[in-house]
Amino acid sequence: MVYNVLAALWQRRAQLAIEHLKSYLLGAARFRTIDALRARLAYAHYLDHQRAHEADTSTENALAANDLSAALLAGLRQLPAHTQAVFRLSRFEHRSVPEIASRLNLSPKTVEYHLTRALKLLRVSLRDFVLLALWWLW
Repeated sequence: MVYNVLAALWQRRAQLAIEHLKSYLLGAARFRTIDALRARLAYAHYLDHQRAHEADTSTENALAANDLSAALLAGLRQLPAHTQAVFRLSRFEHRSVPEIASRLNLSPKTVEYHLTRALKLLRVSLRDFVLLALWWLW
C-alpha cells in the first residue's frame, strides 16, 4: 500500500499542492487500504456466489447425465444382440475393430456394419430425448 501511495504521489507531483505531507500520506494510505479491503470483500462475495451457482449447475448436470444414460441404455436394449455386443465392446470397453472382430469371430467389415447400424439406430432413438432436452433448456 505504501509503495502504491508513494508511486501515485510521484506520478502526480506536478499537479498536487500538498501543505501537510504527513496528513496527506496517512489519508492516502488509509483510503488505499479501505479500497483494497472492499475489493477483497467483493471478490469473496463473488466466489461465494460462483460456488453456490456451480453447486446448482452440477446437480442439474448430474440429473441430465443420468437421464441421458438411461435413454442410451433403453435405446441400446432395443438393438439386436450382435449389434448390442459390438457397440458395448467398442464404446464401453474401448476395443478396436480388429479386437472386436477376433473376440466375436466376425470379420472387421461385419463389426463396422454393426457399429454403423448401432449408431444410426441410437441416433434415431435419442433424437427425441435431445429435442426434449433442448426444449427444456431453452
